[in-house]
Amino acid sequence: MSHYAELIASEMSIDEEEIKGIRLAGLLHDIGKIGTYDYLLDKPGRLNNEEFDIVKKHPEQGAAILKDIKQLNDVIPFIQYHHEKLDGNGYPHRLKGDQIPLGARILHVADSFDSMTSDRPYRPSPGLDFALSELEKFKGIQFDHEVVEAFLRVLRKSLEWSARMPSE
Repeated sequence: MSHYAELIASEMSIDEEEIKGIRLAGLLHDIGKIGTYDYLLDKPGRLNNEEFDIVKKHPEQGAAILKDIKQLNDVIPFIQYHHEKLDGNGYPHRLKGDQIPLGARILHVADSFDSMTSDRPYRPSPGLDFALSELEKFKGIQFDHEVVEAFLRVLRKSLEWSARMPSE
């Protein structure tokens, strides 16, 4: 996920120092799950509303865990707001559009893509085609349009490069 976020930020020509911060935030984005019960994170079925409310606290818990580390002051908002959605239907603060820091919008796309292309305890991966269709479907609604477009360019370049590689 951190690698995806870094590639998106590079594609968007973001300053190298901020890219480092986004990469670091990608590594730390779920640190708040340390305070979440393992049985919820490993539960094989869907979470009920009460359980999901507990899990939704992890961005705030992550920010609280890191708040006293001065070197992370710039990246904490990326961690704290990486589940916010462009339309204001995310969490923890229901921020909208540009209220969400760009680094958090990048993490949101990278984390969502990673989640949709990975197996989870509660479901198998829906796959690459599904993930791409969801990014397209919710571009400008849930996901930042420019961030999705940058990520799609990165993926296309990667696929083109892979197609040029000789097979063994």
